Formats: sequence, C-alpha cells, structure tokens
Amino acid sequence: MPEGERTCALPAPRICLRAARLVFDPPSDIVAIVRVAVCAFVLFCAASFAAGCAGSDQGTEPADAAKQLTVEDLRPLVTLSPDATGWSWDVAPQTHLRPPSPPRLDETEPSYGLQKALLDAYTDAGLVKAATSSWWDYANVKKASSFAYLVATRDTARAALEAEKEFAHHWFPEFEHQEIREIEADGIGEESWAVRGGTDDAGFVEIGWRRANATLAVYVNCRPCESDLADAARGWAMKIDDAARTAAG
Repeated sequence: MPEGERTCALPAPRICLRAARLVFDPPSDIVAIVRVAVCAFVLFCAASFAAGCAGSDQGTEPADAAKQLTVEDLRPLVTLSPDATGWSWDVAPQTHLRPPSPPRLDETEPSYGLQKALLDAYTDAGLVKAATSSWWDYANVKKASSFAYLVATRDTARAALEAEKEFAHHWFPEFEHQEIREIEADGIGEESWAVRGGTDDAGFVEIGWRRANATLAVYVNCRPCESDLADAARGWAMKIDDAARTAAG
C-alpha cells in the first residue's frame, strides 16, 4: 500500500494535498485530517475576506498582468484526467469544491507550527476558493491528485506557493519520514517546483506552480510505476497548466 500521499477529505486545496503520500486508505489518515483542517479554516477566512475583510518566473507572464482565473475555472482544471501521465486511470475522480466549516488546529500536534504557517499563508493570500480531485486506483496501487487554489492576486499567489514549497520540504522528511529530492519542473507555469520520494519505479512526485492568481499542484503515487514517475507527473501538470493559461485569457 502506498504510504504518504496527500489527501483531502473535503473540498480543500493543495493545503489538503500536502499530506499522506502513500497511504492508500480513504482520506481519513492523519495527514488528510491535517490538510482538511487547514483548508477548512482558510476557506472560512476567505468567506470573511470576500464579505469585506482583508495576502523565479519561468513563463512569459509579465505582459499578461491583467489576466486572472475565476472560481468557475477551478473544477475544469482539477478534473483534467491523469491519463495525461501516459497511464490509464479507469476510476472516477472524487472532486470537491466547497468551503467546509472552520475547524481548529490542534496545538498539541507536533506539526502544529508547520500547519499554521501554511494556513496563515493562504489566509494572507486572500483565498477565494479551493478545489481538488483524487483518482484512487486500488487495483493497480496508484493514486493521482490535482489541486487548484484561487487567491486574491498573482502577488499573493506567489507568497502562498512559496509557503507550499516550504511545507513540502519539511512535511515529508519530518512527519512522513520520507526522504525527498528536488527534480526539474521547468516549463510548468510560473515559479514551479517539484519534489520526489521513493525510487525510480515506486514512490511519489509532487509538483507545485502558479498560474495568474492561483496556485496549482499535482501529486502522483505508484507502486510499482508503469514508466518514469517524474515524466508522468510533469506531463499531467503541463496539461493542466495549458488549460489554466487558456482559461486566464
């Protein structure tokens, strides 16, 4: 069973994605709970923000400063099939796009500080909506998840994405006991980054990037993998980013 795979039991965004990499149990593992809690609270704050409250480029975005993504763009993005990995996924996705009730983080949890830092980053970014889809292929022991977080501006999206990267570099080794290494993610959106754990034929890859005023991510986990895992994840991420770029106008 894959262990450690980011899952999000509710509509949460990549915030929820960050956890449980290879645990092929339904989204009830501790990481999923962590992610859901963070997402729930951030989305609650986003609702207040909307009511009156007031967070290294690799593409050619500077000339497109007026381009923005909207709430309506999120579902099409996160439901783009992971067939773009080059592998077949004969399972229906579990898709969520809705704000849950605001929970409280458990301050006694060892990961509380890390969770809160990511939550605060999305609160400061003015999170508007979060969407996620997961494809659980139990028969072939693989999972794919995609995430899209819409925030107030492209500048706040940059800050949120940096917090995502920081979270990944601490979460996996410190709380999932998974050694990771950075891999190439050039050509995928703006400020893209990627990490990989496991071996060439069994493990996980997570890729995060920005497009306009949204942070996006994919997570792919397999044991064994049908081909190079990093190439498969990059292929899917590029497909999603192409759609995001088109949606942003």
